[in-house]
Amino acid sequence: LLIEIDRQKLILRARSFSADGFSAFFEYLHGSPLHREGHKWVDNMFKALAGLKKLLQECFRGSGKSTVLTKLFTAFYIGHHPQTTNAIIRVNKEKANESTLAVADIIAGDSKFKDVFPHIIPVEGKWGEEKGYTVKRTDVSENEWADICRKSSRPTGATLIGYGYDSGSIQGFRANGLLIVDDIHVKENTRS
Repeated sequence: LLIEIDRQKLILRARSFSADGFSAFFEYLHGSPLHREGHKWVDNMFKALAGLKKLLQECFRGSGKSTVLTKLFTAFYIGHHPQTTNAIIRVNKEKANESTLAVADIIAGDSKFKDVFPHIIPVEGKWGEEKGYTVKRTDVSENEWADICRKSSRPTGATLIGYGYDSGSIQGFRANGLLIVDDIHVKENTRS
C-alpha cells in the first residue's frame, strides 16, 4: 500500500509543468532520483522557458545530458504541450533518429508515461522516422484539438522530428516548442 501511495504521489507531481514535476517524472520513468547536475540543468531550462526562451547548457561528457534533457525532458515537455512542434538536431540523421525514436518509444509504449499523460497518444499514419512523430489529445474532440493547435500557432509538421545538423531540411523549419541541439561537434566541424 505504501509503495502504491508513493507511486501515485510521483504521478501527481509529474503532472505539474515545473522543475519539481520533471524531477518526479524522471524518477518515475527512470527508477532513480534525478542527480544534482540534472537538477541544475532542469532549473536552467525552466528559467529559460520563463525568460528569453534560449539556453546554452554546458554538460560534461558522460553526465547523462542526452538522457535527462534530450530524451526525458522532451517527452515530459510534449506530454504537457502536445500542441507544439519540436525538433532534435544531432551530428547526423542517424543520431537524430536515435534520439527522436527514444522519445517516441516513451510516448507510444511506456506505461509509466501513460500513467502521467493518459490522454496523449500517437496519431496513426503520422508516426515514424521519415514523417516524424505526431501526437494528439484524446480528452477533447477532434475539432477542439484542431482549434487548440491553431490557437497555439503550431507550425506545420510533426510534434517531434530529428535532423542532422547539416540537413537542408533545417532551412525554414519552424518550431513553437523545443529545439534541442545535442552533440553536434565532430573533428570535421570543429577545431577545438
